[in-house]
Amino acid sequence: MNVTLTRHKLTIQLTKFECGGTAVGISWAHVLGDVFSAVGFTNLWGLATNKQYPAQPLRMAHPYSEAHESKVPAKDLVATKRVGPVGDHWITTNDMKMETFSFYVSKPDLTRVQSKICGEKDHQQIPPFESICALVWQSVAKVKHGSKVKVVTICKNDSKRSFEGAITNKAQTIKVVKTDSSVEESSLMELGLLIMNQGVDERMKIEEALEGDNELPDFLVYGGNLTFVDLTDVPFYELDVRGNRPVYVNCAIDSVGDEGVVLVFPARKNDSDGMTVSITLPEKHISELNSVLKKEWSLS
Repeated sequence: MNVTLTRHKLTIQLTKFECGGTAVGISWAHVLGDVFSAVGFTNLWGLATNKQYPAQPLRMAHPYSEAHESKVPAKDLVATKRVGPVGDHWITTNDMKMETFSFYVSKPDLTRVQSKICGEKDHQQIPPFESICALVWQSVAKVKHGSKVKVVTICKNDSKRSFEGAITNKAQTIKVVKTDSSVEESSLMELGLLIMNQGVDERMKIEEALEGDNELPDFLVYGGNLTFVDLTDVPFYELDVRGNRPVYVNCAIDSVGDEGVVLVFPARKNDSDGMTVSITLPEKHISELNSVLKKEWSLS
C-alpha cells in the first residue's frame, strides 16, 4: 500500500509491505534546503508522528535582503554553474546521460585505504571522508585524463549552523579545492591534505552574487565541478516513527551537473558498519571508473 503526501517541492511517500515493513521516501527540492536541513525536517516529522512537537514551528530562513550592487559577479563563482531556466521543479538538462552506481566500504577496507594513503607517515592521518574523496578524485582524473578535474567542490555539514527548525541552504559549507598539479600523478596524501586544508568556502560569495542579480538566474552547485558531499555525520538513523527506527537508509541527489557528484554516507547506524559511496557521473565514464576502483583499490 502506498500513501503519498505532496506539497510544492516536497513529497513524503509511505510504502507498506505485506511482510509488515514500511519504506519512508522523502523527495526534497534543492531550493528548499540542503540535505542537512532535509534530514532535520524528516526527523522532526518523525517526532510529530509520536505527538512530540517542536517548541517553535518550522520556519523558512530569512529571504535575501533587497537587491544591491554586488561585489561578486556571478561569473567569478567557482563552486556554481549557471544554467538555463529550470522551472518550478528544479530539473536541469544535462549535456550527457548520467548514471549512478554505489559501493560499500567496510571498516577494514577503510583502514586499508588510509594505510595505503599515508604510507610510512603514520603521524599524518587523513580522515575517512577525505580519504574517500582523494582516491575517487584521482580515479575520476584517470578516467577523464586529468585536465578537467583540477577543481572540485566539497560540501560538508556546518556544525555552527546545524538545523534548528529553519529550512535553509546555510547548514552546509561549499568549499572549492584547486590544484595546478596533475591529479593523476599527485600522491593521495597530497590530495587529501588539499581537501582538508586548502578549501575556500564560497557561501558568502554565492549569497552576495545572488542578492545583486535582479534577473534571479538559476545556478547549480552539485555537479558544477566534481562535487563531494560529506553525509557521514548526518543523523539519518535518528528518525523515529512511532517507536520504529530505520534499518537501512539510502540517499540520492538528482539533477546534478555533468561533472558529477559523490555522496559518502553511513552504511548502517553503527560506525563499525562502514560507509556507502554513491557516484553519479556521465554514463560513458561509469564502467571505466568501476574498473579502476576494483583493480587498484578492490572496491566495487
